[in-house]
Amino acid sequence: LAPFPNRWFTKWLTLESTIMRRVSAFEMMGVYFFLPFLPYTVWSLRKRIDFWIILLFFGSMLLIFGFTVINIGTFYRMRYGFLMPFVSFGVMGFVIFLQQLRKKSVRQ
Repeated sequence: LAPFPNRWFTKWLTLESTIMRRVSAFEMMGVYFFLPFLPYTVWSLRKRIDFWIILLFFGSMLLIFGFTVINIGTFYRMRYGFLMPFVSFGVMGFVIFLQQLRKKSVRQ
């Protein structure tokens, strides 16, 4: 989940790296917002085998990259494609959560 919040707004050696840290901070804010809804999606879709296949494939790829790539900058760029399905499932959980809240408010 790098870059971490303690490094988002620090000054770096070059202007470009400082700007990239700030841009990645906004990206990571979205990731940090939606990932907590991932367990909600897992609970909602727990009986679908296609969901588990996708989750296990991308999770295993993240683990393999995490154990084999030692440069954090390279890992940050390579993990993006494998992290976004988790974020997408988090967005799905957020939408499901909002729909269920709306159903509860309509019933009352």
